[in-house]
Amino acid sequence: MDVDPDKLAQATALGARRTVISSDARGCGPHPRAHHGGEGPDVVIEAVGKPATYRLALDLVAACGRIVYIGWVKGDIALEARQIVAKEVDILGSRNATDEFAEVIALFESGRIDPLALVTNRVPLDDVPAMFTRWAEQPEGVGKILVEI
Repeated sequence: MDVDPDKLAQATALGARRTVISSDARGCGPHPRAHHGGEGPDVVIEAVGKPATYRLALDLVAACGRIVYIGWVKGDIALEARQIVAKEVDILGSRNATDEFAEVIALFESGRIDPLALVTNRVPLDDVPAMFTRWAEQPEGVGKILVEI
């Protein structure tokens, strides 16, 4: 689930079985729980970094499920603590995943994933400050940045 159709197309190209466009479960057609026997997914990875998608992850995850928050968000986000306790949800935050680098490199080397397909923006070194400004102002429009030297 994402708010950007291009990112969902990329996820499909990389092997996602289902994608849903929305930042709000009420606006995404058939509810995502319908794909999981009415219980919701066991694992939800929030990578958008918006307050609405942080809350949506908690709404969607199955009881005794896990949420991994990796989307960088500015400021505080209100989450309903009662929902965390009642669902017995594990919540993890992740910023770096250094233990997985060998596995990711193997996926690149095998050709299963083309790393250049993940690049959304290419900029020369001199344009990096402007690119970071754009990323800060519109993070949903920027994925991976390749700096050309």
